[in-house]
Amino acid sequence: MKNLFICHRPYHILRSADVIFKNYLQGDNQNVLIDFNVINVNTNNYQDNQPTSVLDKYFSKAIHLSRSDEVSIWDLKRFRHYYNEKISYYKSYVEELSDFDNLFFFSDLEKPVEILVGLLKEKKSRGAEITIIDEGCAAYYRARPYWKSILKSVVVFCGRFKYLNHSANYGQSLLYTSAMATFPELCVFRKVPITKMLPLDNDYLNEVLSISNLPININEKYIIYLSTVIDIEFRVLPEMEFDALKKMITIAEKYNFHFYIKPHPIQDVTYYKKDPSLRDHVINTQLPAEVFFSENAIIASVGSSSLINAKVQGVRSIELSKLFKIDTGLPSFGVFSPSDITEYEQYVNGKSTVAD
Repeated sequence: MKNLFICHRPYHILRSADVIFKNYLQGDNQNVLIDFNVINVNTNNYQDNQPTSVLDKYFSKAIHLSRSDEVSIWDLKRFRHYYNEKISYYKSYVEELSDFDNLFFFSDLEKPVEILVGLLKEKKSRGAEITIIDEGCAAYYRARPYWKSILKSVVVFCGRFKYLNHSANYGQSLLYTSAMATFPELCVFRKVPITKMLPLDNDYLNEVLSISNLPININEKYIIYLSTVIDIEFRVLPEMEFDALKKMITIAEKYNFHFYIKPHPIQDVTYYKKDPSLRDHVINTQLPAEVFFSENAIIASVGSSSLINAKVQGVRSIELSKLFKIDTGLPSFGVFSPSDITEYEQYVNGKSTVAD
């Protein structure tokens, strides 16, 4: 069986390897990774490729593609050239991979991914399953207003961009034939067969841990703050975020927790290091946060998809949006969300009345 996994974040590669571990590790299976490099929002430059080499062993082959030449669809003239150029460039890969049985991808709002999936679907119009995998929070709300989807659909139709999602919202394309979701009853996917996505396999995670050079001692108590680029996403001032982090560090040290700040994969690791009080707490790793899950961990963030994964893995987690006085528009997923720093401290100290 030939399985294709199209990824554009380190977490996608981790999740794809988990799918392989659970379903396609044994037997005569080919598991092909097609990954795109990740943009750095602080420099607007792209990395060379996905830095997840500890997961290479799960894939028969890896194809690294660049998206550094990506163009906005609203720049219509330049985008038309980009679109046609990508179709031409991807054709050799489509021919090589056209005998696939299963295709897994994570977003229908990433233009190079959409074009590649659209070409592969067209080439293998029958007998193949094309599955979109819940990549986290994006699968549970429609972020963009209805008028923007109407406008985009007009551009897609008039521009004859048939491989693109006609909607400005996640999960609304016709690219996929099935889906996987942690909470099938809450996700925004179309009415296709939706498989409930199980937590990451513990044996698999232990296997990954054994070959990873972790900057964290998972045998000691620790808190990881996962950045979600909230200064851009939610217009939170850096000073406000940094001040909250300093208070969280003080509380962590009070109760003998190590405190780590993990920048988002698209964020420059030096963003937090410019503050002397935070510098020594920043971990410079592109491994997905899920690799660091353990019974000794507390995962804290604002609207991070990893909070969902922590919850279903049974790892203590804290959603911090109320501390920053913002509304993410997301379901709570049962993750504890303290109203203030006092409630946060009570949870860290194990004195909170909220059940884990």
